[in-house]
Amino acid sequence: MNEIDPRLVRARRQSEAARTRLTGTLVEIQNRLRPAALIDEALEDLREKADEMAHDAIEMVKARPLTAAGVVLAVLAYLFRGQLLDALGAVLDRAKATEVETHEFEREGGAGEIPALMEKNL
Repeated sequence: MNEIDPRLVRARRQSEAARTRLTGTLVEIQNRLRPAALIDEALEDLREKADEMAHDAIEMVKARPLTAAGVVLAVLAYLFRGQLLDALGAVLDRAKATEVETHEFEREGGAGEIPALMEKNL
């Protein structure tokens, strides 16, 4: 019976050590599965991806600056398309009004009076 006792004692110590390791592992798993820990991990992953994307974008701009400028211009034009169309419409309306006034002025014979007025003032 003396031979069994040391093995039994060793087995109990190993069992207790394994139980302690298992308990530590369970506590670690519980900590990792807490909602706050999951959110922190997701945010960290998101930050890493954003940094990677920013780095890739910078490298692309360095490699192809004209293409990047064209893309930025296209995005800005899309975002401000309403204001750009309004401004373009206003410019075209002013140009059309100026053209109509010029034709009316010429039709009334006003164009011939300009040189005469200029000669009087000189």
